[in-house]
Amino acid sequence: MSYYEKLKTDIRDLKLSIILGENNNENVLNFSPNLKKLRKGKNIFFNQSYWKIIKEWKGKSVITGSAALYAFGLLDRLPKDIDLLVNKNNFHPNRDLSYNRYPGMDGKMDVLGYYCDRKVGMNVDFFHSEGHQVIEVDGFLFHHPFEIIEKKIEISPNRDRGSSKDIHDLIHILKILQPGYEI
Repeated sequence: MSYYEKLKTDIRDLKLSIILGENNNENVLNFSPNLKKLRKGKNIFFNQSYWKIIKEWKGKSVITGSAALYAFGLLDRLPKDIDLLVNKNNFHPNRDLSYNRYPGMDGKMDVLGYYCDRKVGMNVDFFHSEGHQVIEVDGFLFHHPFEIIEKKIEISPNRDRGSSKDIHDLIHILKILQPGYEI
């Protein structure tokens, strides 16, 4: 079994254990994003320009990717960008967007574009998505962690295993959700 297939199977088994009531780990049963992780404390990353973006898109987008997983306490690393899900029919960015950020990911992600401000080190990616599970906290919308995990599994074969943040993230998440997990 390949590394990719093993992760995919382990995530599926975790989800089945939750559905069947065999997993009593509070980290799995009570997914709730912590807004303080995104806006306060020693988190300079979000305290500056990113928090402004998150507030600007509040209620109009869904926070996904590593930023959402970080808010859920499932990642130990700060994200390098903000990923937002929007409905392309209602999407009206207030900045010019760039494209072609994800070579080799055709068909895996519906990228609407991104903007980058190198001066402040900010990258914001916009993806079209409809019909996903959302968890709301104080008007901020977060993509359900298991749907993010499934997307990371889907795109991980297109990335280099040795340097893939997605593979690292998946292993870290499994270790949190299943203490003692080893791959």
